[in-house]
Amino acid sequence: MINFLFDLIYIVPLSLIPSFWALAYYYPKAPLLPLGILCAFLSVCILIFAHLKTGGKLILGGAFLTLLAVSYAVCPAEIKDVLLTEYSRFVPYLLCSVGMTLVGKLCSNIRAFKIILSLLLIIGLSLSLAFRIDPGQFTVSLSFFYILCTITDETRIRHRGKEHPDHKAHLVCIAPFLVLFLILLLSAHVSEKPYDWAPFMKIYHAAANRLNRINDYLSVLGGDDNADAFMGFSDNGSINGTVADNAKTEMKVTPGLGSASEMYLAGKSFDTFDGKQWIKTHTNAEDEALTDGLIALSSVLAYGGESYTDLIHTALVDVEYQNMYTRHIFTPGKNYLLDDGFTPMESYASGGDYYFTGIKGYRDRYRIKYLRYNMGNPEFDAYLQTPAAPTEETWQMAQKIIDTKEAYAVPFEEATAYEKRVAEMYLKPVTVSPRLAEYLDTLLSDCSTDNEKLKKIERLLSSMHYNTMAGKIPDDVDTTEEFLDYLIFEKQEGYCVYYATAFVLLARYEGIPAKYVQGYQISGRHQISTNVTGSSAHAWPECYIDGIGWVIYEPTPGRSLSVSWMTTAQLAKENAENADREYDLFEKEPEIPELLPAEEAPEKERPVIHPKDILTILAATIAVTILLSILNLILGRIVYKASAPEKRFLILYRKNLRLLAILGCRPKENETNEEFKNRCDGAVELRMLSFLSTYDIHLYRGDAITEKETEEIAENNKALTARIKERGIKGYLSLIPYYFFTPYAG
Repeated sequence: MINFLFDLIYIVPLSLIPSFWALAYYYPKAPLLPLGILCAFLSVCILIFAHLKTGGKLILGGAFLTLLAVSYAVCPAEIKDVLLTEYSRFVPYLLCSVGMTLVGKLCSNIRAFKIILSLLLIIGLSLSLAFRIDPGQFTVSLSFFYILCTITDETRIRHRGKEHPDHKAHLVCIAPFLVLFLILLLSAHVSEKPYDWAPFMKIYHAAANRLNRINDYLSVLGGDDNADAFMGFSDNGSINGTVADNAKTEMKVTPGLGSASEMYLAGKSFDTFDGKQWIKTHTNAEDEALTDGLIALSSVLAYGGESYTDLIHTALVDVEYQNMYTRHIFTPGKNYLLDDGFTPMESYASGGDYYFTGIKGYRDRYRIKYLRYNMGNPEFDAYLQTPAAPTEETWQMAQKIIDTKEAYAVPFEEATAYEKRVAEMYLKPVTVSPRLAEYLDTLLSDCSTDNEKLKKIERLLSSMHYNTMAGKIPDDVDTTEEFLDYLIFEKQEGYCVYYATAFVLLARYEGIPAKYVQGYQISGRHQISTNVTGSSAHAWPECYIDGIGWVIYEPTPGRSLSVSWMTTAQLAKENAENADREYDLFEKEPEIPELLPAEEAPEKERPVIHPKDILTILAATIAVTILLSILNLILGRIVYKASAPEKRFLILYRKNLRLLAILGCRPKENETNEEFKNRCDGAVELRMLSFLSTYDIHLYRGDAITEKETEEIAENNKALTARIKERGIKGYLSLIPYYFFTPYAG
């Protein structure tokens, strides 16, 4: 029993630690308590199975198989479906617990294994603390419990006392205090926010800020561009599965005249997806943002005439680099002028992105003038549905509005050539699975324009879940078809890179040019500088609408950008309504209609197991256990009868020791049978203990066991059993486990 309890204390927590650690990382909202109970139950069953004799293993194995078989038979189909769909993802974690139980049992007597494992747990927890990875309260508590058990056990082994030399018994004796410590750890309140260590953090941030600037500058001298390492660039377009928070201030942004307080600043765009990451192959040196802006502005002029400012107008924004050394220029799109506030700055274009001719860094500033869409206004949505094609006349008007210098004038024919290049570069063929093709046909069946299709795709993706700890994409997902099926039908969670990628691929499948863009999503205040950290980095798609140009869409869940302004007609209507209310002095307060509760959709009932099914499962398991126990007793009796006298003697010897233990007589470590016999004198008559002397003679002299000696030990067995029965009901109850777990088969 001591060995079993020792294994229980050591191995059950060990079996739970890796499963809880992985669940906290991949599924932080997983039902940890039910899963922990199930993992612990499996671990305990394995340990019981390992410590039982052959007969006990057959009984336990049969009972467990019966439990599984009857549960599957009586379990409603709805529950089976839930287990196979919602909870099948947790099967690997259960198998992990089973595996760790087996490993722990094999290595339970190896001191070095326990010490090394404890050191690995300490290192793992330290690394989690250093990298701000939350392993979960269960993981930390169980790890501390295991480490404390190892320290206690090792201390006992190195400083063994004379009274209690058995270190396993010592650990079992103090186990209640260790378990109480574990319960206190599990029940302790864990703050959502970490302790700020304010005095130390000020010193750390001051030193780290200067060190980062030196490091960034030195990395640039070596030829690196540290902007490529920011989350917004996601390691140059790869999908990593996990995004760490970055609180370092990268730049300061000040929205200027005509600019919104919220905006996208694009840094790098990509055109090709290989199933795992985005690749940039487009290197055209044309000023595509200027051409795109002229197409957009001339289209709006053709659509709205003099009231074009209802849909688009000019704006400017100031950017100042902080902890950044880079050639990248972060722009809001459709930009047409870059300067330092006074004079133009030297830059060049490559594949739709913009770069400084030299490295820019700490406190370097620049200003961008750009064209801003009235995104989020119903009038702009109506324009996207029925755009007007640019004309040569509106093209010239657009160049005058943005004051394009003669040297940078763009001919009208460039619009057609540009749209052709866009289609060649950003409308690469995309194949999808038959399942997704059928799904998209149904989803977009009522759409008549490209914008309607894109809006439906946007709603589809934004209805999923945002998770920066989504986990690594499986290795077998390495094509666009597999990625789309994995995200839409299976995973349905991820961060911006996942959704921007899926949106671009789906748009291209529908025949709409699209590109993947990375940079920053800024949220600040008008004409007030905003510190932009690495956590503001973002990825989004842009789609090319014929006759309009590039338009930003936002499929990432929880992200939206509505930076609209009121059109002339909307302002006039609002002013008129305000004027009417101002001069109607006797106007009654409008009656507020009573809000009726919205009709709630009936909640889908969760399938449950009927109590009679539970009783059926328990009854079948108990019946099979009793049947197997009786069968084990019968078979054991048959084996006993057919065995040689020596074999029967050894079987009865073990059974008699068990009966003596029930009577309170247990042999001590390194104690001979004769010493044990003398110690039991008084508690039990010596005539009942003659088998101990016979066993010693057989053991040390090597004499063969005779039939007479076997009959004598059988008489001892009957006498000991009768002595226990003299205790009444208590004695009979103590014999039940003896009969079931100390059978003749051994």
